[in-house]
Amino acid sequence: MSMLISILILAQLSSSTGLVDKIQELTLVRFPEAVEAASQGKFEEANTVFVKVAEYRRYQKDALLYIQICTDAINGKVSKEAAEYLFKSLVVSKAKGEISEELLYLNRAFGLQRDYAPTFIIRGKFYLRYQKYKFALQEFTTAIQLAKMYHWAHYYRGKTYLQLNEKEKALRDFNNSLRASPFFTDGLMARASLNFSLGKMDQALSDYITLRNVNPDKIKGVGMCAILNDIGLIYKGQKETLKAISAFDEALIADDRWHEPFLNRGIAYRSLEKYPLAIEDFNKAIELMPENAEGYYNRGLTYKKSGDYKKAESDLNKATILDEDYEKAYLALGETYLARRKFDKAIFNFQKLKKINKDNYWVDYWLGQTFDKAKKYSKAIDYYKKFVVRLPKKYFQHKTSTNKRIKELQKLH
Repeated sequence: MSMLISILILAQLSSSTGLVDKIQELTLVRFPEAVEAASQGKFEEANTVFVKVAEYRRYQKDALLYIQICTDAINGKVSKEAAEYLFKSLVVSKAKGEISEELLYLNRAFGLQRDYAPTFIIRGKFYLRYQKYKFALQEFTTAIQLAKMYHWAHYYRGKTYLQLNEKEKALRDFNNSLRASPFFTDGLMARASLNFSLGKMDQALSDYITLRNVNPDKIKGVGMCAILNDIGLIYKGQKETLKAISAFDEALIADDRWHEPFLNRGIAYRSLEKYPLAIEDFNKAIELMPENAEGYYNRGLTYKKSGDYKKAESDLNKATILDEDYEKAYLALGETYLARRKFDKAIFNFQKLKKINKDNYWVDYWLGQTFDKAKKYSKAIDYYKKFVVRLPKKYFQHKTSTNKRIKELQKLH
């Protein structure tokens, strides 16, 4: 799957080369130039670039913080000299300069204005970058004390707690970050990812949906598609089919070029007996991955359940051609032939399944059923007996009913 995802990502990038070039020019060239300009007190000039970068926050999440510092310097909420020193530290950081020089500028900014929360954010990020988590927590906590509903401070403290594997504390901070700024996309993404890792699927899916509504670009791509598909599979395993379908819907909104979410949503629709919708999804899955036996098997099984045995035979046969050891396909194909009273073909497929998996005792039952309906009672009795002997005790009712049928056939035989 990882190779497929990589191919899709490359395809996605190549299909939007102009946009990628524009973003790269903006974020890799103009953005550093704007940071340099701000370090020289050219806040209006820098702010124009930061605002443009903020439109692509998927690529440069620091832009809004820099906009705040520039705006505060212009409006006198922070001294221009202190703001310049903050940006000087960022210039050194981006150039991978001396750590001591970077910290010197940060401390000078702090010395000029000790009550400015963004200073503590940038210093905290400095410590976080060098894995000085204790100092980072102190900086972000001070920023919170200066501005209690400051979403950046809670967000970065949450990120620090994550590094320390203190997930519940991180979650509280992400929650506070989003109380302060409900549509803060980085906060939504961080909380959604954390809720997913904590097994809180409802909360994770809710955040991803909000994120899509706030910033559709943030939720695009095959990587997000894979995450949302995983959420759907978890719901499917929990028998929460409608929630699973909702997650698969979101996965396909994120990226509809991967066959698996179509396949999984089709299975969910089939479980609700919504066969036309299931068929549509399996058609798409097969179109995207023509050599995948699962698509044909699931579409064939859906045709079988809806009573279209002719189409079921075609698809299930195709599945066994693509995967010669596909047990479920042979079973479904045998059942289909049995329903159509094509006993020889049913027996062939059940026998094929028996060769693939000798431990599958249910095959003996289906062979017994087939010979029974074909009125070959001697062979039916033999397979029924094999089935009863191998059947675990927990299937008491099956054992009882099969023994009853054996006695009935012995009278006929």
